[in-house]
Amino acid sequence: MKYSDVALQTFVLSEIQENCYVLSLCGRNDCVVIDPGIDPFKVVDSIKSAGRTPSAILVTHGHFDHICGIPAIKAIWNDAPIYIGEKDRSKLANPLENLSFGFGSPFKTAESAV
Repeated sequence: MKYSDVALQTFVLSEIQENCYVLSLCGRNDCVVIDPGIDPFKVVDSIKSAGRTPSAILVTHGHFDHICGIPAIKAIWNDAPIYIGEKDRSKLANPLENLSFGFGSPFKTAESAV
């Protein structure tokens, strides 16, 4: 595989300016969504318009600005598993741990991770 075989889209989302990425191999219809943060609708629209299907959601760490978009992705592509480190897994369901509680918008997702 060469660098030219890989397509990487970067999305800067919300006022917090978190980065979300969509990674795919040229010539394939699947992709990986990395850190689907706040306001993921640009990401969803881009994936749909490219005719892609997320084969996985990767989360680099469990802070709310990296996980809030998971429900929007899973609502459309429910089969995409979520991958997050073992030490951050509890942050998916705990607003204190994912820091959303301190920002006045407690967030948790019922989605389970691999």
